[in-house]
Amino acid sequence: MNKICVLFPVYNRLDYIRETLPALCNSNNLSSFDLHIIQDGPRSQSDEIKTTQVENYIQQFISSNVYFTPRPHNLGLGQNLIQSKFELFATYDKIIQIEEDIIVAPYAIDLISKLYDKHKKAHDTLVASISCFGSAPYPKKVAKLSKLINRVEWRFYCLDKPTWKKIKVEVAQYNQLFLHSHGNDIPYKTRDHRKIRRYFSDILGTNVGDAFPTGQDACMDILIKTNKIPIFTVAVNHSRDIGIRGEHTKSPKYISNIENTTLDLFNPEVLYKKLSIPL
Repeated sequence: MNKICVLFPVYNRLDYIRETLPALCNSNNLSSFDLHIIQDGPRSQSDEIKTTQVENYIQQFISSNVYFTPRPHNLGLGQNLIQSKFELFATYDKIIQIEEDIIVAPYAIDLISKLYDKHKKAHDTLVASISCFGSAPYPKKVAKLSKLINRVEWRFYCLDKPTWKKIKVEVAQYNQLFLHSHGNDIPYKTRDHRKIRRYFSDILGTNVGDAFPTGQDACMDILIKTNKIPIFTVAVNHSRDIGIRGEHTKSPKYISNIENTTLDLFNPEVLYKKLSIPL
């Protein structure tokens, strides 16, 4: 068994997975990783039809290092991700998480692992992230390959076990307080978002404001920052977001970022050499 896990959480969106899973399974050096596809359970009978379609489609990709785990009950995205990390970190040293609506470049998994290994030498713990939303247009991309930004995008990122050990107690507490009640998932729309923001404000020691996100990724972001763990995101895109987003996705800046996304621009050998320059 490999010591690096790729976590690919799915639910009932077959239209996404038909595009994203083949791209993921076409990744360079995939045999060096274990891919865990973890499907959340259905909420209703109508959902069960869709989740069964997804489950049937996934079967063709199962192999010696590609594992599929269907949840018997619905946990919700936040709980599913948190529980998956608790389960997988019992075995693996680091997890690379990719959401189901992200198409990755063939070299991207290998790249994020190499970036992690490079910066692990300089830091005790690290979250390395490959952003889906880099804004550099084509002519500037090659010049910006070696640039890292001190932030993280929680759609496609690497998390190591030492970092998880530092934050897992608080993540579990957040999950227990806000994501489920009496063993049942609390849907996002019915959560007490005001109470969650007060909880985050107490952790940070400052008011986060009414627009602050309240999901599990926001919780991890806060805990990583308060523990002063370094985070990095490359400045250019190595993946594409095909998901349906909220109102902010209609902004000219967001649309420009998505239009500038290129998956097959870089020769991996040139890319790795460029990124070997001290950053």
